[in-house]
Amino acid sequence: MHVEESDERDNQWERHRNTFRVYIFAGHGEAHSVSTFDIADATFSEARTWAEDKAVDRMYSLALVSTDERGRRGLAWLIGGDANDVP
Repeated sequence: MHVEESDERDNQWERHRNTFRVYIFAGHGEAHSVSTFDIADATFSEARTWAEDKAVDRMYSLALVSTDERGRRGLAWLIGGDANDVP
């Protein structure tokens, strides 16, 4: 991890309502079944609260859905990751 001081004025745009993807995992061991949900027009706090309420005692992950410079859809993991990915 690398940390450096920054200037809050250097950003060119902001988004206040985003799309988040929630993965809720079930099962134990090496393979988990997963339910996946997209939450649109939400803040991070709203998406996290929804995920925690829905997951109850199961593991969950939360990602920001975005597109890259070529318009391909992808995820930026905010909490956790895909539990079925090889570490």
